[in-house]
Amino acid sequence: MLKANSLERLNIVLGTDYADSGELIEYMTKPANKTDVALKIFDTTEAIAFPGYINAAVE
Repeated sequence: MLKANSLERLNIVLGTDYADSGELIEYMTKPANKTDVALKIFDTTEAIAFPGYINAAVE
């Protein structure tokens, strides 16, 4: 998701304020946060891009 979107955009979607992409990735992949992250991405009204492999899986 981070490669398809900016750090700033994902911070907005997730309600976070990470200055470093590594910290955001750590937050997003931590087992305790995965469900919350997925729901925030699903529910966002922000325009976000999805990686090609997700688009291909949906088609």
